[in-house]
Amino acid sequence: MKIFLLQNTAGRYGGLERNLYHLHRLMESRLSAASFKSSFDELWLTLAYPPMYVLPGVAGIEKTFKIYYDKFPVSRLDRRYKTINITLKAPEFSEYFDQEKQQKYKHRFDIENQYKNISEVEIGKILIDKFLIAGEMIAVKVKKEDVFDHQVFKDVLNRIREEISMDFLASVNVQQQEQVQVDLVKKALELREKRKHQDPPKDKSIKDLRVYYNGLPKAALYPYDYQYAEIFLNMLAREELRYPKYHHLYIQVAKTMDEALKASFAIEDWYVNGLAVIDFDHYQQLSEKEKEHCVFDLIAEGLKDIAILDQLDFSKMEEVFRKIKEKGLEVWKKDVLCFLT
Repeated sequence: MKIFLLQNTAGRYGGLERNLYHLHRLMESRLSAASFKSSFDELWLTLAYPPMYVLPGVAGIEKTFKIYYDKFPVSRLDRRYKTINITLKAPEFSEYFDQEKQQKYKHRFDIENQYKNISEVEIGKILIDKFLIAGEMIAVKVKKEDVFDHQVFKDVLNRIREEISMDFLASVNVQQQEQVQVDLVKKALELREKRKHQDPPKDKSIKDLRVYYNGLPKAALYPYDYQYAEIFLNMLAREELRYPKYHHLYIQVAKTMDEALKASFAIEDWYVNGLAVIDFDHYQQLSEKEKEHCVFDLIAEGLKDIAILDQLDFSKMEEVFRKIKEKGLEVWKKDVLCFLT
């Protein structure tokens, strides 16, 4: 069972702004190791807490939030989609999430003394307690046809609770952060493999092409990235190459393929990421002419990546590469980029 942890307060909802040492990920792996069984695939726990500030433009929203907050806890077992959603009151987390940012905002609030100055070790234990409460709520709601191994759930979480110390939290944080990176790469590779076996209609024209850096200095490839991006955009439009769903092409350049893969996710379907890898230490030793050629190759590499995954018309793309390389950057700058100056 996958475990997700969210936060909710006045005007703010969603993923955690702090990682809580990734304890929920540790719970997930420990439950799996203990052969925990559940007919539900996902457990979503939301920690709702009184705000210590509200964002500009939404002053007064804390009053509306209080109406909803007073109705918590709430729980829902969705058997159709095999998900569990639980929201609990969690006033112990107000300082944990809000104290550092409070001074940046005009509309600030105090919290009850009993929820102040809670140590990080105690925060970790309280988080386990919240999940134990969620487990009790689930156990009450399960039906005969449901599976939720409540005893295993309790045993695993209580063992984790007993281990919690500052050293334990720091160790878990490092281990789980590393695992997050491994999982990101794995997920990216799975999505790329899936794209290879799809063939959606290709009816979109290119509108934009940009180069982005990952783990590189600001303006690392400037001005060649900017110049070539405009040239490739112009030429791909002239060749009338068509794309599925997306019309913005982004080239993600990184020092390693793993870093590029982490930047490959597209939240919306109107853009796509092509991946390219650079030996940046070597790049810095090149002459300006060699740097120019290297950036051309990087953009071509990213475009080839997109073309292979989405089965684009590779002959048209290669024709674009040939024409750009044949003329050279200086000729194209006069032809394509003159309107920018």
